[in-house]
Amino acid sequence: MKEKNKYKFEEETLSMIRVQNFDQRLSRLNIDMLALFGEKDTSLNWRKALNLYQSTIGRRPAGGIVASSLTGQPMKTILLLFSVLATASAVCAADIPLDPARWHLEMNPRTNAKIEAVTDKNGVTHQAIRFRVDYQKLEETKDYPPGTVFVPGLQFQNGTIEADLVGPIEPDDRTFVGIAFRIDPKNTKQHELIYFRPFNSGTPRHLHSVQYVATDTIYDWPYLREKFPGVYEGGANIANNVWFHARLEIDGTTVQVFVNDGKEPVLVVKDLKLGDRSGLVGFWGYPGAFANLKVIARSK
Repeated sequence: MKEKNKYKFEEETLSMIRVQNFDQRLSRLNIDMLALFGEKDTSLNWRKALNLYQSTIGRRPAGGIVASSLTGQPMKTILLLFSVLATASAVCAADIPLDPARWHLEMNPRTNAKIEAVTDKNGVTHQAIRFRVDYQKLEETKDYPPGTVFVPGLQFQNGTIEADLVGPIEPDDRTFVGIAFRIDPKNTKQHELIYFRPFNSGTPRHLHSVQYVATDTIYDWPYLREKFPGVYEGGANIANNVWFHARLEIDGTTVQVFVNDGKEPVLVVKDLKLGDRSGLVGFWGYPGAFANLKVIARSK
């Protein structure tokens, strides 16, 4: 009885209350988070959890939404646990703000990232993450300088990733811009990647304008092109120094790539080399710019 008296119990479920005044603590938190999904846990009252969210964090009109899965790496801060029935499909959408505090912007000695307004040759402007290359250091090292920026704690496995991309911005630049997903948080050099070569679009090399690779593995573009020509790359109608929209539909080990308002994918990869795993989301490349990241996470 002594041990039992150390804790309080919820009257309805007789569950142990481990955090006192939990609803008051949630109301005081100033962080953008909706939920961490527990897909197969039917023992918790998910309707009650939803009401708790709506009466605390959800009252903040500017609150963003970030989603994760219990099967992936845990997020740094867990504010609320939703339990959904095993037969249900959970969906959570998020527009990721370009707040330097939310992003990991450090890359490598030759490439840097900065948040600023970027205008293309048609006069279209977006607040964006812009990658720049230090060509003097590049000349010194002779090293390929792409970098990756990402959102720490944003775990993603299946769903949709959308963003606007542009490159090159400077006339002499030769750009590679892409969306990185399922980034390994313990080795952020390794991730799935869809990237674009705008300089190839509309040329005899048009079918080399969109590419899939798995970074930090043998599955880089030279290997995939040599062993499986035409399988992991395709053509996309994009242009130098013009913003374009890319959408990735990811399900298990398959990714479909859509560009602008296209109804048909410009590339379909059915055997993502890193498997059906969760990871972080971000941007990859050099030099160019990225804006309007939106993540829609779906649990099967």
